[in-house]
Amino acid sequence: MENKFIALQRRTRLVKDLAGLAILGMIFAANVTCAGQVAGGKMRRGGKPALNVISLCDLKKNPAEYNGKQIVLRTFRLVWRHGAVLYDLRCDDHDLATTVVIELDCPNDHECQRLIRALDAKGTTNSNLFYNRVEAIMGGRFTILSVPSTEGYHYRFDMNRVIRAFNIPLDAP
Repeated sequence: MENKFIALQRRTRLVKDLAGLAILGMIFAANVTCAGQVAGGKMRRGGKPALNVISLCDLKKNPAEYNGKQIVLRTFRLVWRHGAVLYDLRCDDHDLATTVVIELDCPNDHECQRLIRALDAKGTTNSNLFYNRVEAIMGGRFTILSVPSTEGYHYRFDMNRVIRAFNIPLDAP
């Protein structure tokens, strides 16, 4: 009787192991198929495609490549009483003509407020100088303006999502 019980346990374990291997094979096959469809085959946790994050410095080096395209940008956002711009002190140029003005691209006021709150929650405010700044990874459409804005900006980024925001210490440049 004991031998039949042990044999039944072994068969049950073997069936479970084979089922587990079959499931793993299906998962692996699905991941290979997905990876082939994603640019570069890179995947994030959860099976989502890896983001192609562009730095503001790279964007400024070749703005025509990104003109009119949806991009994911890692940059710094500065808001003060006259508006909001994107900047990065690591870039070689700090010219007003290459400054990127940021606008919100949302379907409604509620969504715009959600985007602003996502940035302001990590933002550093200096009330003496009336500004707020934050480092962020954000998505949106980049545009080269055919006619510079009244403030002299040549580029615009219409932000439609905040992927992640990072706090900047007050004493950081």
